[in-house]
Amino acid sequence: MTEVLLIHPPYEWQEKSPPLGLAYIAAVLEDAGFNVIILDMDVMGLKLDEIEQQIKIHNPGIIGISCMTLQAKRTIEIAKIAKKVDASVPIVVGGAHASALPEEMLNPGFVDYVVIGEGELTMKELVQKIFGGNIKPDEIQGLAFRKSGKIVKTKPRPLIPNLDDLPFPAWHLLPIEKYNESEYGFDVNKSIFNVLSSRGCPYHCIFCASHILFGRKFRARSAENMFAELKMLNQKYGCTQIDFVDDTITVDRDRMMALCDLIINSNLQISWACNARVNTVTKQLLRKMKKAGCIRIDFGVESGDPVILKRIKKGITIEQVVKAHKDAKDVGLPINSFFMIGNLGEDIKSIKKTLALIDELTSNVCFSISTPFPGTELYQIAKESGLLKVYDWDKYATGPSVVDYKPVMETDKMNQEQILQAFRYVLDYCLRLNIMRKYGTKYFLNPQFYWDNREKFKDLHAATRSIKTLMRLVTAKAASYKHKKIF
Repeated sequence: MTEVLLIHPPYEWQEKSPPLGLAYIAAVLEDAGFNVIILDMDVMGLKLDEIEQQIKIHNPGIIGISCMTLQAKRTIEIAKIAKKVDASVPIVVGGAHASALPEEMLNPGFVDYVVIGEGELTMKELVQKIFGGNIKPDEIQGLAFRKSGKIVKTKPRPLIPNLDDLPFPAWHLLPIEKYNESEYGFDVNKSIFNVLSSRGCPYHCIFCASHILFGRKFRARSAENMFAELKMLNQKYGCTQIDFVDDTITVDRDRMMALCDLIINSNLQISWACNARVNTVTKQLLRKMKKAGCIRIDFGVESGDPVILKRIKKGITIEQVVKAHKDAKDVGLPINSFFMIGNLGEDIKSIKKTLALIDELTSNVCFSISTPFPGTELYQIAKESGLLKVYDWDKYATGPSVVDYKPVMETDKMNQEQILQAFRYVLDYCLRLNIMRKYGTKYFLNPQFYWDNREKFKDLHAATRSIKTLMRLVTAKAASYKHKKIF
């Protein structure tokens, strides 16, 4: 019998990354003496109609399900299937979506408990008390459940003060070789391991849902603890590529300098990337990061219009954006810059300012559509202002990666179709710009372009998509003509 079965539901996104949250919870439960199994359904090729058999095989005493917004409907379906197999098995759901909308998870009647916020300690206490036979959910902090027909939320659980106290994620429970992230700067033939070195972002961007789980107080693992995990991953799994998935890893610059020194002095051969903010880096830090194996830094810029940056409470200036990009370029550190289309207050003039800024920067550029996820200030604004247009959680993607996609909200300046057309224009524009910066203006005649993208042609779906993209790009300024009526 498996004591705890943790399930990561399927979701509509082609590139799959490890469910780090479940891996942390599994590690904490294993340290407490429990037998744990993780089913990552997508990468294991498990469909919803196969989960019933898996539950019967593992015969769990407790089932935990991780739930982000795109997985919400499937989470309920899995809970329903689990109750059909054995109605007595407690079903526990956690994650950002469940934490934001616990009532939604509990109301259908298949989920017994929702863990609100940071999950490790709440899940550990809940599992211990269930197996101990003395479950009194009212006494467990950070929990929601039904009692006498009403939904009860207990007192919030204090955030974990010292993240060094947590064990490393239970990588041994995950099918590492099956994850297929393909990120700018990394070797596509090698696995990418995700590492979370801090929790809590002190900034207040209205579109970000991170605070739902981790709060706004920045809590960081020590440089020594981070380095110990990097060494373990390298020695035990042959890991040479790390993606730090912190919201902003550079809030504490001294910590990052210390980590870089540990990597450099040990001669640990790893390549790594990270997320940062333009107002938290210096040239000295960027130079040290480069020396320590950083191959890419990701900056969230979002817009080239100062008015929009204030509207979304980004907390940065265009001058800071330009300086951070220049400093990274000066030290030879590649950059991914992230922008969004469909921000509140945005119009065509604002988007043109964004494109003008992109022309000035020398970075790889990525675009998404501003999406109001439950629990964010943006969601509340969109809901109260009547701007929310999509209520199907399966469609809450940040771009056209799902069937019949439409932007989740319209803005006070642009409707859904205008947002989507603008997104397609800037996506084509920036894709062409990224390729030309790397391979030259006649990239379609450069053999290196085809060699670097050879892996994409091994899979039929990816090959079809790549050929369509290539055809679009070699048609000079196709996007500009197609959307001329907008721009």
